[in-house]
Amino acid sequence: MRTVQITKPHQWWWEQAECRGLDPSWWFESRLMWQNAVHCCMVCPVRDQCLEDAIRSGDVGVVRGASWFTDGKRGRQILSLICEACGSRPVAFTQSTVSRHCPTCRR
Repeated sequence: MRTVQITKPHQWWWEQAECRGLDPSWWFESRLMWQNAVHCCMVCPVRDQCLEDAIRSGDVGVVRGASWFTDGKRGRQILSLICEACGSRPVAFTQSTVSRHCPTCRR
């Protein structure tokens, strides 16, 4: 008797992204939407793949993989938008600064 193996069709990682179908402007330069974008990234099952793809693609001026990709005086920088201390909450950020800690850990 011959058996046939049925496999799921290959799914690309972005098809599993928490942000699929959402407004892409959340992830660009406007810091007003970053908090929403980062909250989406925090629960995303493919956050690491997104971060790797953004690094490989040379993205700039965008939030991906819960990090901000910027190009400044010191060249391209990747700033994590997840608290360095607890790793479970977004960092504090304003129009001009990005902290390394969430408001709770910063106290």
